[in-house]
Amino acid sequence: MVDFLPVFVSVLFSLLVVVGLVQGGPNACANGIEGIMYAYNQAVQSVQLSGPTIFSQVLQTATGLSSSGLDGSQYFTLLIITDGVITDMENTKNAIVAACDYPLSILIVGVGPADFSRMEELDGDDEVLRDSNGRKASRDIVQFVAMRDFKGKSAQAFSSELLAEIPAQLCGFMRSKGIQPRPRAPVQQPATVQAVAMPVGGGNAIPAAAVVVQTGVNNPSYVTNK
Repeated sequence: MVDFLPVFVSVLFSLLVVVGLVQGGPNACANGIEGIMYAYNQAVQSVQLSGPTIFSQVLQTATGLSSSGLDGSQYFTLLIITDGVITDMENTKNAIVAACDYPLSILIVGVGPADFSRMEELDGDDEVLRDSNGRKASRDIVQFVAMRDFKGKSAQAFSSELLAEIPAQLCGFMRSKGIQPRPRAPVQQPATVQAVAMPVGGGNAIPAAAVVVQTGVNNPSYVTNK
């Protein structure tokens, strides 16, 4: 059992409002759900979605942000919402394999009727992901969920599936770095949500929405119970 993660509830809420954060630029931040909603309401009128869908650059940006937690003091989650098929598959695989060495989990939500078979490949549940040089992913850090699979089901069923692997992924990273569990912090700080602008196709167009959720401040405080 793992008990460490109330702040990841904000990931589910950010599914509804993440697009608005992109308008604030790559350094835009929002504290808690109210901050996300405010950013969305301010930006939704001017954001235009477009293609192609490119993941690798936002993955590299998120990996860079997560480097501040290599000592185990922080853990990060990248949430990507997409309605299209990615056009940079090999670069995306390379970025994911490289990100396995960092305190980062990647959630991908597919929206709409597109063929998401490549997203399933990135998930790595059936086969270990490899980069273009044949290097294997050292751990599974990707979870893909298609919203259409949850039509008629509860929001809880969707969020449970989306967040199911994060506890094991966090603990797996800590073990890989030899970091021992710390006592739980008495007060949990709100999650900090940071927008990561996806590559543009021109003008203000963006092909997908992405957000990085950073847990707490200075300590994700993960606790393992045997």
